[in-house]
Amino acid sequence: MTTVTSKVLLQIVTIWSIAVVALLCLQLAHAHVPASPTHVPLSSLRGGGGSKDSTKADAASLARDVSAPSCNLYFDPMARVNNELIAAGLDGDGPLKVEQCLPFDQMHYLGEEAMQEGGKALNARAGSKLLDIGAGYGGPARYMALTFECEVVGLELQKDLVDGCTQLSARMSDQLQGRATFRQGSATDPKSFEGLEGQMDGIYSMLTILHIPERHKVWPLAFNVLKPGGRMYHEDFYQKRPFTPEEEKLLVDVVGCAMPLPTKEQYIAQLEDAGFTEVEVEDVTDAWSPFVKGRRAAYVENSERHARVQGTAIRDSMLEFYAAIDALFHAGNLGGARITATKSESCDAHAK
Repeated sequence: MTTVTSKVLLQIVTIWSIAVVALLCLQLAHAHVPASPTHVPLSSLRGGGGSKDSTKADAASLARDVSAPSCNLYFDPMARVNNELIAAGLDGDGPLKVEQCLPFDQMHYLGEEAMQEGGKALNARAGSKLLDIGAGYGGPARYMALTFECEVVGLELQKDLVDGCTQLSARMSDQLQGRATFRQGSATDPKSFEGLEGQMDGIYSMLTILHIPERHKVWPLAFNVLKPGGRMYHEDFYQKRPFTPEEEKLLVDVVGCAMPLPTKEQYIAQLEDAGFTEVEVEDVTDAWSPFVKGRRAAYVENSERHARVQGTAIRDSMLEFYAAIDALFHAGNLGGARITATKSESCDAHAK
């Protein structure tokens, strides 16, 4: 009896051990997804070729596997920038130039071209005062301050990013001369705009508003800080056609969008309701779609380098983010827009 019992217990322990090992292997395999177009969630949509039906199928498949934190782009505030600085031998507190950080301190589409468009739309020039809503890593604010010799105040929700922006800009003081400053705050909180009322010649944001719940609250606050005749320029997402459930899941879980995204008509109505005139929404989807496809392909091609510089966790997070954006744009329901609006010369104040 004792011998039989011992054999049974041994078999139970053996089976349990095998099960545990199998589970651990499964978890490790999931945690270290290879950097291939198959993992790259939406973008593979993944690589870009294929029909619209296959794109939707890939999007649906990815949505079922989403487990990343909201908005992969902010996986670890400032880590991506700091890692790139280390890789380039530019870490520490020595002097930097704005152009040295351009490849990695801006998160919008089309790089300098977009900032030039924004500066032109705002009539930015020496002495202009601009507000950047959603400063991110501070790249756009520094670019505008240097290129157009204007003063830029960057408003950013995350304290770690504000601190990082301030530290980086201090290292560029020879170029910037204090013209790019940053403050922490929410774009829907009136306290974030204190001291700026009626002081700004222009306001811009680069792919920020899409992340803000109750975005309609931003517009009256933005209106109040503009001088009469001041201009606003935003690059943002909008809904061209109704999203599928899979697309909505990607937009929320991977991209970090505050849903629902507005249609073009809803966007115009919100801005006009806040007092803006000359509201124009330019569709730039045809320009953004090939950009996000190329960005994703380049990131996949350099996947090993990114894993070495950024670590596999950030690398995989960015692969998923870039894939999702690529898939969403090529599915045809997500649109990209450049929005401009004006505060009339006859306006002294507007409060809704």
